[in-house]
Amino acid sequence: MRNLILLIMSVCVFSGCATTTVNVEPGRNGIHKIIAYDFEVEKAEVAAVDAAIDFCRDRDRDAKMLDIVSLLSVEKAPDTDENLYKTGAKFKCVKMN
Repeated sequence: MRNLILLIMSVCVFSGCATTTVNVEPGRNGIHKIIAYDFEVEKAEVAAVDAAIDFCRDRDRDAKMLDIVSLLSVEKAPDTDENLYKTGAKFKCVKMN
């Protein structure tokens, strides 16, 4: 039992116990949208920016953030009574300098 607890704690430490869900919606006009959900507003904001950076790096470009809305809405998580914060962002990918 002790080994099981240590294993679970190790997985949480090394994975960061990620609770963020991020959806990137590519735009036809070059302006892309991100929606991020987390139990903490700050984590949702960071995840949205990180997703924009990753999305553009995959295309050999830099992310230029156009708009970040820290709190679009608060919803109840489906399996708990905790608040789930929804954050949104718009960005575009620009040529690297």
